[in-house]
Amino acid sequence: MIPSSFTGGPRYKTQHYLDAMATCKYYGFPDLFITITCNPAWPEITRYLKKYNLKPEDRPDICCRIFKLKLDNLINDLTHNKKLGTVSSVLYTIEFQKRGLPHAHMVLFLAPGSKLPTTDDIDKHISAEIPDPELEPFLYEVVADMMVHGPCGVVNPSCPCMQKGRCTKYYPRPYSDQTKVDDEGYPIYRRRADGKFIVKQKFNVDNRYISACEATWRILAFATHYRSTPVEKLTFHLPGEEVVVFDPNDPVDEVISRKSIGRTMFLAWMECPTSYDDIKTVNGIIYPEFVDACNALGLLADYRIFIDAIKEASYFVKGLPLRKLFVMMIVAGDIVNPLRVWEETCDLLSEGILCERRRVSRNP
Repeated sequence: MIPSSFTGGPRYKTQHYLDAMATCKYYGFPDLFITITCNPAWPEITRYLKKYNLKPEDRPDICCRIFKLKLDNLINDLTHNKKLGTVSSVLYTIEFQKRGLPHAHMVLFLAPGSKLPTTDDIDKHISAEIPDPELEPFLYEVVADMMVHGPCGVVNPSCPCMQKGRCTKYYPRPYSDQTKVDDEGYPIYRRRADGKFIVKQKFNVDNRYISACEATWRILAFATHYRSTPVEKLTFHLPGEEVVVFDPNDPVDEVISRKSIGRTMFLAWMECPTSYDDIKTVNGIIYPEFVDACNALGLLADYRIFIDAIKEASYFVKGLPLRKLFVMMIVAGDIVNPLRVWEETCDLLSEGILCERRRVSRNP
């Protein structure tokens, strides 16, 4: 398995995902989702390219460097200059479009006094409507060129967003006279039927490849993930099973007598909850195993999931295949309380024979 230090590997992604979830656990749900994409038509890029009669694809390093400078400037405006209010934390990840240009996905956690509790607050910061070309010509040009989805649907069924005849991005979005918040907490932005429209030309960007910009980003050692809040990983171990690193030629007595033995980060952290038994205590009850304590806290998969899985499978298989499924669940170690699952599904697993015997033995 590739270590987590390898950029883009499974463990690398898992580590950053867990760091992001730790941030969410501390600050709550993020408040703003912001994207920024490299534009090869930026004047900082075109000035240099025009001077040497080059195209953007000739100098991916210029595109990457300018994008990184603008990204850092945006982060500074949001966090230090507080353009959208006081920011408690910010995370972003770098991706690369199918055209190969760098693209950042960013989430912001706003301080309690800067959140957007009402739809009026949302409308002050976010607009999903086409700007008026007479009043805001520059903004209209930017939106028309960079921020309009499609064309897709019946006019372009081969668009990458199309699956089974429908747009996977749910376009076109329905009109709405005012901003609303749905039952899941997601905003439905104001999008009034004011007659404004933008004509888009069909283009083809269906291919995916490792672009020159992506390779340049790695060569320049720019971060593909960023977070403003530090996250400390707490390593843990069972009693008396600390991890010890030593050279195979080191004497055993010397290794055992090291001062670092018995002084780990996890043991130091436990000086606040006092002991292993404290970790296994839930509502005043000391459980014999850590897994029992986790189950009591509701941290593990509920046994009802396995009961429902067996009941659903019983519509397709009976007898021995169903019992094999139950055995596989036990062997995999996923079921914390196999007896409870058996009691709830014994009629299906044993086809009503063994279950009746069990009931007789319980009630002689």
